[in-house]
Amino acid sequence: MRCLRNCALGCFLLFVCPLAGAAQNAWIATWAASPQPAAPNGKKPLLTIEDQTVRERVRLSIGGARICIRLSNEYGAVPLVIGSATVAVPTDASSVRPGSIQTVTFAGRNSVTIPAGAPILSDPLAFAVAAGAEISISLYFPKRVAAPTLHGLALKRAVISQHGDQTGAPSQRLVVAFGDSIIDGDGSTVDADRNWPSDLIRRLAKTPEGSKVAVVNAGIAGNRLLSDGFIAGVGSFGVSGLARFDQDVLGLPGVTHIVLLEGVNDIGFPGAKLGGSYLADPAEVRGPEELIDAYRQLISRAHAEGVKLIGATITPFEGVDIP
Repeated sequence: MRCLRNCALGCFLLFVCPLAGAAQNAWIATWAASPQPAAPNGKKPLLTIEDQTVRERVRLSIGGARICIRLSNEYGAVPLVIGSATVAVPTDASSVRPGSIQTVTFAGRNSVTIPAGAPILSDPLAFAVAAGAEISISLYFPKRVAAPTLHGLALKRAVISQHGDQTGAPSQRLVVAFGDSIIDGDGSTVDADRNWPSDLIRRLAKTPEGSKVAVVNAGIAGNRLLSDGFIAGVGSFGVSGLARFDQDVLGLPGVTHIVLLEGVNDIGFPGAKLGGSYLADPAEVRGPEELIDAYRQLISRAHAEGVKLIGATITPFEGVDIP
């Protein structure tokens, strides 16, 4: 999911029913964000989402045994479709505690269409919360919608999924290791799962949160960041990292983090030979500026999708026999 903090989408009003007995069994507001119309000629374009989930956190002022949520489309010109909605206990901006997720219904249904110019109230939900507790609200928007109804100042980050209904998703993350043979595992023991992404999986498995972190190996031995690689009679080193990044990394469902280790072959291959053939033409020597520009491009592409990119240092290789 990617972070958003310039507005609160689909403004909320939250009610709780106090824990006390029947005589005090009345609803009372505990949190609100007043709806605003978006500026018609604002400097920033309206947030537009489609087939995505928005997750926001709110801290309640008083607690209760049940909650009820009011959603607003009061400044919308078209109906607003909510495909599904959930509440849960958050662990951070994007994650919620497994087992705490509960579905919010509207007249007994999981989805609802809010008419233009109107608010809507959810069904009461048994969800006990303490005074000062924080809850997470996730809304899935299946159809394209701009955000004409908003609250202009948000002091907590909301997150937006890359795609799909994530209202029931807990705190799962996907780390993609992207690069060349160091990622792919060339030279490691066969049938032993000893490349470093596999080692990372084992290390994570020993941590409390490790079972919720997936690791995918997107390395290609001999791959280069800036150039495609193919040697007649030897094989393919794949298309360039720049060319395959969207498909092999950003195209994976649920990706949240990338570990990038690539560029050593861009430096070492030009002029090096394998079986009498050049791994890369000697004229293809790349300068540091070209690699830095490529790294910046990958960082920008990842950040545009709300994905964190972690750059790994190219290892020393002077005097090594390539490959």
